[in-house]
Amino acid sequence: RDARLPVTIISGFLGSGKTTLLKHLLENTEDVKMALIVNDMAELNIDAALVRRKGAELSRMEGEDGKMVELDNGCICCSLKPNMVKEISRFAKERKFDYIVIESSGICEPMPIAEVFYEEQDGTETKDMTAQDAINVLGDMAKLDTMVTVVDVTRFAEYMNSLKTLIEHYGKRVIQDSQEGHRSIAELLVDQVEFANVILINKTDIAKVEEVAEVKAIVKALNPNAIQIETSFSKVESKSVIATNSFDLEKLRLGAGWAEAMRRNEKSEDDNHQVHGQQKQPQHQHEHGHGHGHGHGHAHERDQKHKHRDHYGITSFIYHRRRPFHPERLKKMLDKKEGIKGSLRSKGFCWIASRHSISVEWNMAGKVCGLESGGKWFAEDAEFKEELKSEPDLLEKILADFEEPWGDRRIELVVIGIDMDQKAIETSLDACLVTDEEMKCGPKAWKALKDEFPEFEEVEDDELPVLSQP
Repeated sequence: RDARLPVTIISGFLGSGKTTLLKHLLENTEDVKMALIVNDMAELNIDAALVRRKGAELSRMEGEDGKMVELDNGCICCSLKPNMVKEISRFAKERKFDYIVIESSGICEPMPIAEVFYEEQDGTETKDMTAQDAINVLGDMAKLDTMVTVVDVTRFAEYMNSLKTLIEHYGKRVIQDSQEGHRSIAELLVDQVEFANVILINKTDIAKVEEVAEVKAIVKALNPNAIQIETSFSKVESKSVIATNSFDLEKLRLGAGWAEAMRRNEKSEDDNHQVHGQQKQPQHQHEHGHGHGHGHGHAHERDQKHKHRDHYGITSFIYHRRRPFHPERLKKMLDKKEGIKGSLRSKGFCWIASRHSISVEWNMAGKVCGLESGGKWFAEDAEFKEELKSEPDLLEKILADFEEPWGDRRIELVVIGIDMDQKAIETSLDACLVTDEEMKCGPKAWKALKDEFPEFEEVEDDELPVLSQP
């Protein structure tokens, strides 16, 4: 039996019902002593007498001067990570509690918080102990048990279709002007839905039945493996969110709808290779020190034959091309902020002609798309074959993605949406590709193409996620 203190992390937008869920758990969890960690005591309206009566303890995450830290990016994993780690470690060492519940900020991405339980710290000082000391205690005495996201069903469609950034939506009182603050609220909503193993579809009492059903279908498309629970006033059985023993980091990282669609595509192509008498290449996702965190399938310029449709018209398909986007035409399309008609989510990697040496990660939520460096293509590294001599299976999989003369360079995007016209979407994306004549000009000429995308930050090998096929 795992004797470590279990932890539930609750995410969700401001007003979704996170604090109401905390109050409900306090009032309805018998014989369980909980320690609660919250971001902002001022926003928390829990009766102190209730906390004492239930034998719980309420802790806020404080700065080194003992005052509330004003979050500069809405992410407790960045601003307050050492203090959060220290609080969890303190509760675990005291052995007074059966469980810890953390309410994250409404402007917080959940994945980095979860990774605190798995990563090594840099030894930053935090009052009485270093973060490294704390993380050692954390790993030995506490475990991440459940990731819960609370969704306001009445505002889900509004958030998914919004063009607002976090700063524009919440204001500078809540989130200051930082890089994180310029993320779209649609992107944050998708992050919170994709990285949860329990999702509460809340406020169903004031929503239409059809609205609830459609939101549940969209949530399932974004996160097929999460348990969904319909709630009003965040009322849920405590056993559904407390001590579930259901959290699996690798499964959650690879369980998003876009990742599953990519694997379905790889399996289908593997089966096609087998039918035509070709050697079957195992499906996989991998990470190597050249920045390739994407799944590698066999991408060809062809229509995707196997779309997956449900009752609400939600489908997914994969857009493959073995030629690059023209930077100017792509930027004009993305700057319209109209999204991909019918698309809720698209994710993957692409090849941009003016940035020939690097894979570019594509991350579109709603109508807003983010691009960032995914590291160099394997074809850019003349030594990777030598480096991977000791891993012949991995090398074989990588080489299976190569097509002359461009190696593993390609575009591979999973598109998920409602009532999508796949042909029309492919046509609009194809219009952003380099033409046949431009393709003949080659990489030297492509460098001169008009490219107004911002410079991407360098991606260090040790910053990239390690993805392995479960």
